[in-house]
Amino acid sequence: MTYLLDFDGLLVNTEPHHFAAYKAALAHFGVDLEWDYATYLNYAHRDCHKEAFYRDYPILKERQPNFQALRAKKKEAYVEGLKHDAIDLMPGVESFIDTLILKGKNIAVVTNSTQEEIAPIKAHHPILQRIDRWITRERYLNPKPAPDGYLEALSLFKANRAIGLEDTVKGLKALHAAGVEPILICPDDHPQLIEALPFPYTHLSSIAHVPIE
Repeated sequence: MTYLLDFDGLLVNTEPHHFAAYKAALAHFGVDLEWDYATYLNYAHRDCHKEAFYRDYPILKERQPNFQALRAKKKEAYVEGLKHDAIDLMPGVESFIDTLILKGKNIAVVTNSTQEEIAPIKAHHPILQRIDRWITRERYLNPKPAPDGYLEALSLFKANRAIGLEDTVKGLKALHAAGVEPILICPDDHPQLIEALPFPYTHLSSIAHVPIE
């Protein structure tokens, strides 16, 4: 059995730091992001935060209409923050990965994050360093919800079956498109659960509840 794992929000608690980086990026262009954290997650996990930024803050269209430039400023703030902020593992992750390794399972992390973004986090968590295969953003063309990263990961293994773990709907879409069995890990009251998807998936509230086959 092969297990394909997302990174941000699934293995490590980086989402508050991404939120802070977006606030810093918008502030750079003179916009005060007034969303609370839950609102940000609702948009980001459904991959519609770009549209929401420009809808809720029309002045942003005047000050920075190029979202890629905004994303670049956000990444700059995020990477700078990693130099000072400790990033915690999500609950249950260390035990889960340890069990996968002990049972000899194939494991790969597939992430929209770059090597520059994950390196300082891995350096602080020995359990992450025990995972050999990392498919970072540099290794494939189109980010999630496109399946490119997961297809790249599947090419590394000769397994008949793969299970993928994600914490976002856009991640589930990528898994499904790649032919990987999708599991969504998020709280039972997460707003993204109301989105109807045209394919089956399993929802669990914690990575600790994932059965290891």
